Amino acid sequence: MLNHSYEHCAEAPLLRLESRPNPKSPIAFAASLSHPDTEFITPYLVHPSKPTNPWPEQLEIDEKSPGTTKTGAAKVIQNEIDIAEANPRGDTVHSFSDGHAGVLDGIPKVGLGFVVKYGHKILARHSHGIGPRANIYDAEMLGIALCLGKSSQITEQVQATRIQIYCDNQAAVKAIATPQRHPAQYAARIFHQHAHSFLSKDPLQHILVKWIPGHSKIAGNEMADETAKRSETLRPSPIFNRTITWSRANSTKRATKSWRKVWDGHTYSRPDSGAYIPRAPSHKLHPIFNHSEFSRNVQCQFVQFLTGHGLHGEYSARFHPHIDPQCPCDEPKQTPEHLLMFCPDTDKFRHIITDVSPDRSWEEIFGTLPGLEAVSESILKSGIGKCRDPPAAAQPL
Repeated sequence: MLNHSYEHCAEAPLLRLESRPNPKSPIAFAASLSHPDTEFITPYLVHPSKPTNPWPEQLEIDEKSPGTTKTGAAKVIQNEIDIAEANPRGDTVHSFSDGHAGVLDGIPKVGLGFVVKYGHKILARHSHGIGPRANIYDAEMLGIALCLGKSSQITEQVQATRIQIYCDNQAAVKAIATPQRHPAQYAARIFHQHAHSFLSKDPLQHILVKWIPGHSKIAGNEMADETAKRSETLRPSPIFNRTITWSRANSTKRATKSWRKVWDGHTYSRPDSGAYIPRAPSHKLHPIFNHSEFSRNVQCQFVQFLTGHGLHGEYSARFHPHIDPQCPCDEPKQTPEHLLMFCPDTDKFRHIITDVSPDRSWEEIFGTLPGLEAVSESILKSGIGKCRDPPAAAQPL
């Protein structure tokens, strides 16, 4: 009986220890937030001492617009395409690539399409779905890479030496040949493999990837767009379970949803919040901060004023014991509202607020851009929110 009790008591602490959750380190916790099958990005693929483009004379990337307007750029590029289609020397294969993102029967569909032409003849037309957990940028990047692979095959068959690929996504055109760390890096790696296979065979062979304005009634681009839309009905074959771009967008969407839920609950407990700041939290800055004419110091005081966490009243006294929580005008409780609208010490700056809202409406002052700008100006000129110095000590006689 004694042995049984001893064994039971000895095992009990062990069971309690095993039932405790194992705390994760900060790095392990951060890693656990990512899906294990998310697109992997290599920090660098090329040694820093080597150029990112090993074929500077053979591989040309042109993401810039050739005209000052979209119409002007379309005319210039259309002339280039007309020359490629005429193909007087028979040495050029030109292609068009495009991406598509849509919804079919409530399911997100992302895919790509490309068209390969030799002269006026269409020698290849292909659609490819990459699954619901990707976005249009992934489709544009992978479309260029796969288009190059097919174009290089056809170039060898027709014994041409030049490949021209047109795409209406400037960001994809700019990044497709860049091996550095960036989203859809896998597409850039595929592109580099096809480029190396094609360009290393003959120094006279050449690849051009060029931006083209979308929806400009250029036949090849419109055809690639229709081909990309056909990917909606195809069975997707994604390279990754989910891409970095999709994961980022999904995380932002979920965070915004959580913020809105917390915000809505907060406005129920504090109804005045909806009047002061009717705009729910967002990953974008409020317009008051986008093109502010005020210094960073004033913007900081402005945010502290809105949140109530500024150097005034009882909140200031928590961190500065030498400061009296009472307002110098003998108001028992110094609040942001009192400093802005009622304190005699800031009376000469009151017109800044009343010029915007003669009725002194909190909804108009804190719920509109002109009102918030007036509050910022009042903070700048009146000094609301600045740390007050302690009273000077008596000098010894």
